Amino acid sequence: MNVDEGLRTLQTAAQMLDPARWDRVLYIGWHPKTFAEWEGDWYLMHMKGLRPGRPVSHTIIETWKPYADELRAHPKRHLHGIRVLHADVVEWSQTTNERFDVVMWWHGPEHVDQDHLGPTLSRLEAMCDGIVILGCPDGDDPYQDESSEDHHRCVIDAALLERAGYTTVAFDRAWKSQDAALAAFKLCAVPAGV
Repeated sequence: MNVDEGLRTLQTAAQMLDPARWDRVLYIGWHPKTFAEWEGDWYLMHMKGLRPGRPVSHTIIETWKPYADELRAHPKRHLHGIRVLHADVVEWSQTTNERFDVVMWWHGPEHVDQDHLGPTLSRLEAMCDGIVILGCPDGDDPYQDESSEDHHRCVIDAALLERAGYTTVAFDRAWKSQDAALAAFKLCAVPAGV
């Protein structure tokens, strides 16, 4: 998540659900570079700005063990008390009984097999007491990272997400020679009067 897309995404989510309710955040696929060259502090600082004086409990799920290990060892992770789990979100979502106010799966849904996407999203929505936030390419976007055995396994577009009840926002990524991307938002199980 770059700063511009990230701020716009968090601001949109804040308009949909009061950040005072963002106590428990699940962030799926937080890349270790987020803390370093990608300036991940902007995310943590913006979260603090949205919730002055109220800490956020973060849980990160990372499927690739070297990234999970790097995240666990990172001093900023310790500074902010972020819990890191090494797990595959498809499998983990089938067995956990944890609850979260915000589930953020940023540029990760396209990394699961097409037949697992719908059921995994349904399970994430069921464990969410606030808002699910997704980020993904808009349409087919071939990608392969040989170093991590990482690649896009399914095609997601705005129409598919909107049929599943998400509100979408498009991001033009031509400035970095990439196809368009989406942010998608869905309110889940928000108690009455909130």
